[in-house]
Amino acid sequence: LHPAHGAGSDVVIRSDGAKLTLIKRFDFDHHRMTMTAVAFDASTNSHRVYVKGSAEKIKEHSRSDTIPNDFDSVAEGHSRSGCYVIAMASRPATAQEEEIIREGKFQLVRDEMEQGLEFLGLILFRNELKPDTAEALKLLRDGAVRTLMISGDHALTAIHIAHESGLVPHGRQMIWGKRVLDGGEIEWLNERDEVVDLPPLDNTVELAVSGEVFRVLKESHRLASMLQYIRVFARMNPPDKVAVVEEYVNSGLITLMCGDGANDCGALRAAHVGIALSDAEASVVSPFTGLNKSAMDVVEVLLEGRCGLASAFSSYKYMIMY
Repeated sequence: LHPAHGAGSDVVIRSDGAKLTLIKRFDFDHHRMTMTAVAFDASTNSHRVYVKGSAEKIKEHSRSDTIPNDFDSVAEGHSRSGCYVIAMASRPATAQEEEIIREGKFQLVRDEMEQGLEFLGLILFRNELKPDTAEALKLLRDGAVRTLMISGDHALTAIHIAHESGLVPHGRQMIWGKRVLDGGEIEWLNERDEVVDLPPLDNTVELAVSGEVFRVLKESHRLASMLQYIRVFARMNPPDKVAVVEEYVNSGLITLMCGDGANDCGALRAAHVGIALSDAEASVVSPFTGLNKSAMDVVEVLLEGRCGLASAFSSYKYMIMY
Protein backbone atom coordinates (compact mmCIF):
# COMPACT_ATOMS: atom_id res chain seq x y z
CA LEU A 1 0.00 0.00 0.00
CA HIS A 2 1.08 3.58 -0.62
CA PRO A 3 -0.69 6.96 -0.28
CA ALA A 4 -2.58 8.18 -3.32
CA HIS A 5 -0.86 11.30 -4.70
CA GLY A 6 -2.76 14.43 -3.71
CA ALA A 7 -5.62 12.45 -2.18
CA GLY A 8 -4.82 12.93 1.50
CA SER A 9 -3.90 10.45 4.17
CA ASP A 10 -7.27 8.63 4.02
CA VAL A 11 -6.70 7.19 0.54
CA VAL A 12 -4.16 4.51 -0.38
CA ILE A 13 -3.37 2.59 -3.55
CA ARG A 14 -3.02 -1.19 -3.31
CA SER A 15 -0.29 -3.03 -5.21
CA ASP A 16 -2.84 -4.14 -7.82
CA GLY A 17 -3.82 -0.51 -8.41
CA ALA A 18 -7.11 -0.57 -6.48
CA LYS A 19 -7.93 2.55 -4.49
CA LEU A 20 -8.93 2.16 -0.84
CA THR A 21 -10.62 5.04 0.99
CA LEU A 22 -10.79 5.09 4.79
CA ILE A 23 -14.39 5.40 5.94
CA LYS A 24 -14.28 4.70 9.68
CA ARG A 25 -11.51 4.19 12.23
CA PHE A 26 -11.66 2.67 15.71
CA ASP A 27 -8.51 3.79 17.52
CA PHE A 28 -6.28 1.38 19.37
CA ASP A 29 -7.81 0.18 22.63
CA HIS A 30 -5.46 -1.11 25.34
CA HIS A 31 -8.06 -3.47 26.75
CA ARG A 32 -8.99 -4.93 23.38
CA MET A 33 -5.40 -4.75 22.09
CA THR A 34 -6.78 -4.01 18.60
CA MET A 35 -7.28 -1.16 16.16
CA THR A 36 -9.88 -1.36 13.40
CA ALA A 37 -10.61 0.48 10.16
CA VAL A 38 -13.34 0.27 7.52
CA ALA A 39 -12.32 1.08 3.96
CA PHE A 40 -14.16 1.45 0.65
CA ASP A 41 -12.66 -0.60 -2.19
CA ALA A 42 -13.34 1.21 -5.47
CA SER A 43 -12.49 -1.88 -7.55
CA THR A 44 -15.32 -3.94 -6.01
CA ASN A 45 -17.61 -1.05 -4.99
CA SER A 46 -17.80 -2.53 -1.50
CA HIS A 47 -16.43 -2.01 1.98
CA ARG A 48 -13.96 -4.10 3.93
CA VAL A 49 -12.99 -4.30 7.62
CA TYR A 50 -9.29 -4.34 8.54
CA VAL A 51 -8.07 -5.15 12.07
CA LYS A 52 -4.59 -5.15 13.56
CA GLY A 53 -3.55 -6.02 17.08
CA SER A 54 -1.76 -8.47 19.32
CA ALA A 55 -1.31 -11.96 17.90
CA GLU A 56 -3.42 -13.60 20.61
CA LYS A 57 -6.35 -11.18 20.13
CA ILE A 58 -6.36 -11.45 16.33
CA LYS A 59 -6.33 -15.24 16.66
CA GLU A 60 -9.27 -15.03 19.07
CA HIS A 61 -11.33 -12.92 16.65
CA SER A 62 -10.41 -14.78 13.43
CA ARG A 63 -12.10 -17.82 11.93
CA SER A 64 -10.28 -20.99 12.93
CA ASP A 65 -10.02 -22.18 9.30
CA THR A 66 -7.83 -19.15 8.50
CA ILE A 67 -5.37 -19.70 11.38
CA PRO A 68 -2.25 -21.77 10.48
CA ASN A 69 -1.52 -24.78 12.68
CA ASP A 70 1.85 -23.28 13.71
CA PHE A 71 0.44 -19.84 14.51
CA ASP A 72 1.32 -19.88 18.22
CA SER A 73 4.83 -21.26 17.79
CA VAL A 74 5.68 -18.84 14.97
CA ALA A 75 4.30 -15.76 16.78
CA GLU A 76 6.01 -16.66 20.06
CA GLY A 77 9.23 -17.49 18.22
CA HIS A 78 9.35 -13.98 16.76
CA SER A 79 8.59 -12.48 20.18
CA ARG A 80 11.33 -14.58 21.73
CA SER A 81 13.83 -13.10 19.26
CA GLY A 82 12.92 -9.58 20.40
CA CYS A 83 10.46 -8.60 17.67
CA TYR A 84 7.28 -6.63 18.25
CA VAL A 85 4.62 -8.81 16.60
CA ILE A 86 1.44 -7.30 15.18
CA ALA A 87 -1.16 -9.54 13.54
CA MET A 88 -3.46 -8.47 10.70
CA ALA A 89 -6.91 -9.70 9.76
CA SER A 90 -9.75 -8.63 7.47
CA ARG A 91 -13.20 -9.51 6.19
CA PRO A 92 -15.77 -8.05 3.79
CA ALA A 93 -18.53 -5.94 5.28
CA THR A 94 -21.81 -7.76 5.77
CA ALA A 95 -24.92 -6.77 3.83
CA GLN A 96 -26.30 -5.08 6.94
CA GLU A 97 -23.06 -3.14 7.49
CA GLU A 98 -23.03 -2.10 3.82
CA GLU A 99 -26.56 -0.73 4.18
CA ILE A 100 -25.66 1.21 7.36
CA ILE A 101 -22.57 2.74 5.73
CA ARG A 102 -24.30 3.67 2.47
CA GLU A 103 -27.09 5.37 4.42
CA GLY A 104 -24.40 7.51 6.04
CA LYS A 105 -25.27 6.47 9.59
CA PHE A 106 -21.91 4.90 10.50
CA GLN A 107 -23.53 3.39 13.62
CA LEU A 108 -21.18 0.44 13.54
CA VAL A 109 -20.68 -1.72 16.62
CA ARG A 110 -17.02 -2.44 17.21
CA ASP A 111 -17.63 -5.80 18.89
CA GLU A 112 -19.45 -7.00 15.78
CA MET A 113 -16.91 -5.51 13.37
CA GLU A 114 -14.06 -7.45 14.96
CA GLN A 115 -15.66 -10.91 14.66
CA GLY A 116 -15.39 -13.57 11.95
CA LEU A 117 -12.12 -12.20 10.59
CA GLU A 118 -9.78 -13.79 8.04
CA PHE A 119 -6.23 -13.92 9.35
CA LEU A 120 -3.83 -12.24 6.90
CA GLY A 121 -0.37 -12.42 8.46
CA LEU A 122 2.12 -11.01 10.95
CA ILE A 123 4.04 -7.73 10.81
CA LEU A 124 7.36 -7.65 12.66
CA PHE A 125 9.06 -4.60 14.14
CA ARG A 126 12.38 -4.47 15.91
CA ASN A 127 13.52 -1.53 18.04
CA GLU A 128 17.22 -1.83 18.73
CA LEU A 129 18.56 -0.80 22.12
CA LYS A 130 20.13 2.63 22.28
CA PRO A 131 23.92 2.47 22.63
CA ASP A 132 23.92 3.78 26.21
CA THR A 133 21.06 1.67 27.61
CA ALA A 134 23.17 -1.19 28.97
CA GLU A 135 25.67 1.25 30.49
CA ALA A 136 22.88 3.27 32.14
CA LEU A 137 21.36 0.15 33.69
CA LYS A 138 24.76 -0.93 34.99
CA LEU A 139 25.33 2.48 36.57
CA LEU A 140 21.91 2.31 38.23
CA ARG A 141 22.61 -1.19 39.53
CA ASP A 142 26.03 -0.08 40.86
CA GLY A 143 24.24 2.80 42.58
CA ALA A 144 21.99 0.37 44.50
CA VAL A 145 18.95 1.13 42.34
CA ARG A 146 16.73 -1.82 41.42
CA THR A 147 15.47 -1.50 37.86
CA LEU A 148 12.54 -3.31 36.28
CA MET A 149 10.41 -3.16 33.15
CA ILE A 150 6.69 -2.44 32.76
CA SER A 151 5.72 -3.07 29.15
CA GLY A 152 2.65 -3.47 27.00
CA ASP A 153 4.51 -5.90 24.76
CA HIS A 154 4.49 -9.69 24.80
CA ALA A 155 6.34 -11.19 27.77
CA LEU A 156 8.81 -13.04 25.51
CA THR A 157 9.76 -9.79 23.77
CA ALA A 158 10.20 -8.07 27.14
CA ILE A 159 12.28 -10.96 28.51
CA HIS A 160 14.55 -10.87 25.45
CA ILE A 161 15.13 -7.13 25.89
CA ALA A 162 15.68 -7.59 29.63
CA HIS A 163 18.51 -10.04 28.92
CA GLU A 164 19.97 -8.02 26.05
CA SER A 165 20.07 -4.80 28.07
CA GLY A 166 21.48 -6.35 31.22
CA LEU A 167 18.30 -5.62 33.16
CA VAL A 168 18.40 -9.24 34.32
CA PRO A 169 21.73 -9.91 36.06
CA HIS A 170 23.86 -12.61 34.44
CA GLY A 171 23.21 -16.12 35.70
CA ARG A 172 19.76 -15.44 37.12
CA GLN A 173 16.95 -17.94 36.48
CA MET A 174 13.96 -16.34 34.72
CA ILE A 175 10.51 -17.82 35.41
CA TRP A 176 7.54 -16.57 33.39
CA GLY A 177 3.97 -16.45 34.74
CA LYS A 178 2.23 -16.95 31.41
CA ARG A 179 -1.45 -17.26 32.23
CA VAL A 180 -4.10 -18.00 34.83
CA LEU A 181 -5.59 -21.50 34.69
CA ASP A 182 -9.06 -22.59 35.78
CA GLY A 183 -9.34 -22.28 39.53
CA GLY A 184 -6.99 -19.30 39.72
CA GLU A 185 -3.75 -21.29 39.49
CA ILE A 186 -0.89 -19.67 37.58
CA GLU A 187 1.02 -21.50 34.86
CA TRP A 188 4.75 -20.89 35.33
CA LEU A 189 7.23 -21.59 32.53
CA ASN A 190 11.02 -21.49 32.35
CA GLU A 191 12.85 -19.95 29.40
CA ARG A 192 12.76 -23.31 27.55
CA ASP A 193 8.93 -23.14 27.62
CA GLU A 194 8.75 -26.01 30.11
CA VAL A 195 5.98 -25.88 32.70
CA VAL A 196 7.58 -25.73 36.15
CA ASP A 197 6.60 -25.28 39.76
CA LEU A 198 7.44 -21.86 41.14
CA PRO A 199 10.76 -22.38 42.97
CA PRO A 200 11.57 -20.89 46.37
CA LEU A 201 12.07 -17.17 45.83
CA ASP A 202 15.61 -15.97 46.49
CA ASN A 203 18.28 -13.83 44.83
CA THR A 204 18.83 -16.41 42.06
CA VAL A 205 15.26 -16.15 40.72
CA GLU A 206 13.79 -13.44 38.51
CA LEU A 207 10.11 -13.40 37.64
CA ALA A 208 8.18 -12.10 34.64
CA VAL A 209 4.38 -11.82 34.78
CA SER A 210 1.67 -10.93 32.30
CA GLY A 211 -1.00 -8.36 33.07
CA GLU A 212 -3.52 -11.14 33.70
CA VAL A 213 -1.20 -12.85 36.20
CA PHE A 214 -0.39 -9.53 37.87
CA ARG A 215 -4.06 -8.80 38.48
CA VAL A 216 -4.69 -12.26 39.96
CA LEU A 217 -1.66 -11.97 42.26
CA LYS A 218 -2.88 -8.56 43.41
CA GLU A 219 -6.47 -9.65 44.00
CA SER A 220 -5.36 -12.77 45.89
CA HIS A 221 -2.97 -10.76 48.08
CA ARG A 222 0.04 -12.75 46.89
CA LEU A 223 1.74 -9.86 45.11
CA ALA A 224 3.40 -8.18 48.11
CA SER A 225 5.54 -11.22 48.93
CA MET A 226 6.68 -11.57 45.29
CA LEU A 227 7.13 -7.90 44.39
CA GLN A 228 10.89 -7.75 44.99
CA TYR A 229 11.45 -10.75 42.70
CA ILE A 230 9.43 -9.55 39.69
CA ARG A 231 11.71 -8.02 37.08
CA VAL A 232 9.36 -7.84 34.07
CA PHE A 233 5.68 -6.86 33.91
CA ALA A 234 4.38 -7.55 30.38
CA ARG A 235 1.10 -6.99 28.48
CA MET A 236 0.26 -4.22 30.93
CA ASN A 237 -2.43 -1.66 30.10
CA PRO A 238 -2.26 1.92 31.50
CA PRO A 239 -4.25 1.16 34.72
CA ASP A 240 -1.99 -1.86 35.31
CA LYS A 241 1.08 0.34 35.04
CA VAL A 242 -0.36 2.74 37.62
CA ALA A 243 -1.15 -0.20 39.92
CA VAL A 244 2.43 -1.51 39.70
CA VAL A 245 3.91 1.88 40.61
CA GLU A 246 1.43 2.28 43.48
CA GLU A 247 2.40 -1.15 44.84
CA TYR A 248 6.03 -0.08 45.10
CA VAL A 249 5.14 3.32 46.54
CA ASN A 250 2.84 1.75 49.15
CA SER A 251 5.56 -0.73 50.12
CA GLY A 252 7.67 2.21 51.28
CA LEU A 253 10.12 2.31 48.39
CA ILE A 254 11.15 5.57 46.69
CA THR A 255 9.91 4.94 43.18
CA LEU A 256 10.98 6.54 39.89
CA MET A 257 9.14 5.92 36.64
CA CYS A 258 10.32 6.81 33.15
CA GLY A 259 8.24 6.49 30.01
CA ASP A 260 7.66 8.03 26.61
CA GLY A 261 4.02 7.41 25.70
CA ALA A 262 0.52 8.57 26.55
CA ASN A 263 -0.12 5.16 28.14
CA ASP A 264 2.64 5.92 30.68
CA CYS A 265 1.12 9.19 31.94
CA GLY A 266 -0.80 7.70 34.86
CA ALA A 267 2.22 5.76 36.12
CA LEU A 268 4.45 8.82 35.74
CA ARG A 269 2.08 10.80 37.98
CA ALA A 270 1.81 7.98 40.53
CA ALA A 271 5.58 7.67 41.06
CA HIS A 272 7.57 9.81 43.48
CA VAL A 273 9.64 10.95 40.48
CA GLY A 274 8.48 10.91 36.85
CA ILE A 275 10.84 11.33 33.90
CA ALA A 276 9.39 11.72 30.40
CA LEU A 277 11.57 10.42 27.59
CA SER A 278 9.62 12.30 24.93
CA ASP A 279 8.23 15.77 24.27
CA ALA A 280 4.67 14.46 23.81
CA GLU A 281 1.94 13.78 26.39
CA ALA A 282 4.30 12.18 28.92
CA SER A 283 6.26 15.42 29.28
CA VAL A 284 3.13 17.31 30.37
CA VAL A 285 2.59 15.21 33.51
CA SER A 286 6.25 14.63 34.44
CA PRO A 287 8.37 16.96 36.59
CA PHE A 288 11.39 16.01 34.47
CA THR A 289 11.81 15.62 30.71
CA GLY A 290 14.96 13.95 29.41
CA LEU A 291 16.97 15.98 26.92
CA ASN A 292 18.57 12.93 25.31
CA LYS A 293 15.49 10.69 25.45
CA SER A 294 17.50 7.77 26.79
CA ALA A 295 17.93 5.80 30.01
CA MET A 296 21.03 7.87 30.77
CA ASP A 297 18.68 10.75 31.61
CA VAL A 298 17.54 8.73 34.63
CA VAL A 299 21.15 8.46 35.77
CA GLU A 300 21.55 12.22 35.43
CA VAL A 301 18.44 12.97 37.52
CA LEU A 302 19.58 10.62 40.28
CA LEU A 303 23.10 12.08 40.28
CA GLU A 304 21.72 15.60 40.59
CA GLY A 305 19.36 14.51 43.35
CA ARG A 306 22.04 12.74 45.35
CA CYS A 307 24.42 15.65 44.89
CA GLY A 308 21.74 18.02 46.18
CA LEU A 309 21.10 15.79 49.19
CA ALA A 310 24.82 15.50 49.98
CA SER A 311 25.23 19.28 49.72
CA ALA A 312 22.27 19.84 52.06
CA PHE A 313 23.67 17.45 54.68
CA SER A 314 27.11 19.07 54.42
CA SER A 315 25.56 22.50 54.96
CA TYR A 316 23.65 21.30 58.03
CA LYS A 317 26.81 19.74 59.46
CA TYR A 318 28.74 22.99 58.87
CA MET A 319 26.04 25.10 60.60
CA ILE A 320 25.86 22.71 63.57
CA MET A 321 29.63 22.60 64.02
CA TYR A 322 29.97 26.36 63.54
